[in-house]
Amino acid sequence: MQEPPRIFIVVDHSLVRQGLRHLLECDAGMLICGEAKNIHESLPLIKKLAPDVVVVDISLSDGSGLDLIKRINAINSNVAILVLSMYNDEVLYAERALRAGAMAYVNKNEAPENIVQAVQRILKGKIYLSERMTEHLLHNNFNNHRHDIDINDNDYDNDYDKSRQTIDNLSNREVEIFMQVGEGYSTAQIAVNLNLSKKTIETHKAHIKQKLGLDTANELTRLAVQWAMKKA
Repeated sequence: MQEPPRIFIVVDHSLVRQGLRHLLECDAGMLICGEAKNIHESLPLIKKLAPDVVVVDISLSDGSGLDLIKRINAINSNVAILVLSMYNDEVLYAERALRAGAMAYVNKNEAPENIVQAVQRILKGKIYLSERMTEHLLHNNFNNHRHDIDINDNDYDNDYDKSRQTIDNLSNREVEIFMQVGEGYSTAQIAVNLNLSKKTIETHKAHIKQKLGLDTANELTRLAVQWAMKKA
């Protein structure tokens, strides 16, 4: 009898981990061989247990899930990685997740059966994206190409294009913070959301301003809001 696929879960919320365990074990007949709440806990366990699939939350308390993907692939390039995300800017994060080495990207708001379908697909060595996400990626890539050849004199669009062209210079953590600034979160709220100190958030924001060529916090907020509105 064939053994069930072995799944490892890296999610910082225990209730979400329990829900995933029930979904994948009870409903899909898979085996949860281990779980962890952050990068520090997960890496030695993944190395020891060698799961078939790792489910990674894109936002973890001690770093970005996108960075974890790269570190998992350095340990075991054969493991298939599924990314869970709660962010609205799915195109940006999906692109980064796939570039980092993930094989599936699923938003937490999608139907539970989509997670099962995603795991089953990547176990066969195939990429999984929802139909809606695939359309968004195709639309985004088309628009990026169009913007590359168009000239637009509108200040609003010029600022947005400036951020679009340079956002790839930001680290994964900086992208998280930039997006949350655009969604209206204060430094204190972002610190709570990412389980970091306010000082650390301010340091990241200073680095973001430098990389985007901005001088003030107001310029950063304006550009982040514009980016978030364009991506909504």
